[in-house]
Amino acid sequence: MRIIHTADWHLGQELRGFSRGAEQERFLDWMVAQCRAREADALVVAGDVFDQANPAAEALRLFFRFAESLRRESPGTTLVAVAGNHDGATRFDALAPALRDGMRLVGAVPRDAAGRAGLLMPAGDGHVLAAPYFRLADLPPGPGLAEAGARAAALYRELWEAAPRGRGPCVLTGHLALQGGLASPESERAIFIGGEQAASPAIFPEEASYVALGHLHRAQAFSGGRVRYSGSPLPMSAAERGYGHRILVVDAHADGRIEVEDVKVPLPVPLLLLPAAGGIAPADAVEALRLRLDGLADASTPRELQPMVEIRLALDGLRPAAAAQLREDIARSGLPARVLEVSVLRARDDGGADAPPAGDSPAAARPSTQELFRLAFRERHGTEPGATHLAAFAEAHDALSADGVARGAAP
Repeated sequence: MRIIHTADWHLGQELRGFSRGAEQERFLDWMVAQCRAREADALVVAGDVFDQANPAAEALRLFFRFAESLRRESPGTTLVAVAGNHDGATRFDALAPALRDGMRLVGAVPRDAAGRAGLLMPAGDGHVLAAPYFRLADLPPGPGLAEAGARAAALYRELWEAAPRGRGPCVLTGHLALQGGLASPESERAIFIGGEQAASPAIFPEEASYVALGHLHRAQAFSGGRVRYSGSPLPMSAAERGYGHRILVVDAHADGRIEVEDVKVPLPVPLLLLPAAGGIAPADAVEALRLRLDGLADASTPRELQPMVEIRLALDGLRPAAAAQLREDIARSGLPARVLEVSVLRARDDGGADAPPAGDSPAAARPSTQELFRLAFRERHGTEPGATHLAAFAEAHDALSADGVARGAAP
């Protein structure tokens, strides 16, 4: 059985106000061509197909255009897509009837054994067992948060035993964070399985030929390569520049062997950092950007496909308007680039430079509440907060937020 493993498309995403629709459309066209050329038995999308639980019309158009193209161009490929934490499970399930035969969306874990058996889909000489993101209500009853990993393992075992697999390899899916996984600092929401932020790779049934995961945007492998994240096919933030975005072509054999090929995704839009290290003087930035764009884009490049750039300025004093002025200079120059962020490195007395974040990015100026909690915890206890602490904080934060909304968000 040959599958193509991908995840974390985030259709409908915007990056600092710029739509990713044109990039995503080109990726999806390339994806169809890969399924056809490689004669894939199944295309497995391991969650976060959409960026929002209620996708915008443009995101839905992209997805259904892709599904129809896949059915027409590669009719032997079964589409199996499961909901991630960004995808609303109910909404995801509601979209499923609009798909043709040979295509399946799975939003929520079915409540009964008959429904759980229905998560098994034939593909080539084997099957795909499509498990979506587990919400707390999906997990079997357990005594407390500390048992969440065991409860998730029990649910995977229930799904496995309910599915009449027969002979041949079986690929399992999942959308979660694993212990030891490398996360992206800007674009992944912290998700919890019953209060635990990361699960052990041991939660998956050992009989599974391959486990196709989503959620972490960096491609990485566990359990000797049997358990893998494909990573996101496009960078979802500037922090994901240079990840080597890819899809995974997996051949699963009846004797248990797997062969995995990394296939790099051709990025439709370059994501640039100027300069490559350190900072640049404001007077030199426009010309340096002009040189950097040579061969990447020109006046004929559509706006939605122009390179996106993050610029770091080096200043030797306070110049509050430097970032805004550079944006104006670039706009007047007519250079084919979209500026994501202009941050500032200020010289220190010792001749070095402070790291950003004196730029014009709200994200740089305001850390998240979870980041503030982590900082306070480290200062108080001298160590990082554990999963239980993070879960308790998240629960308290959500409760306070809900109370603030109920009372009109009074200070």
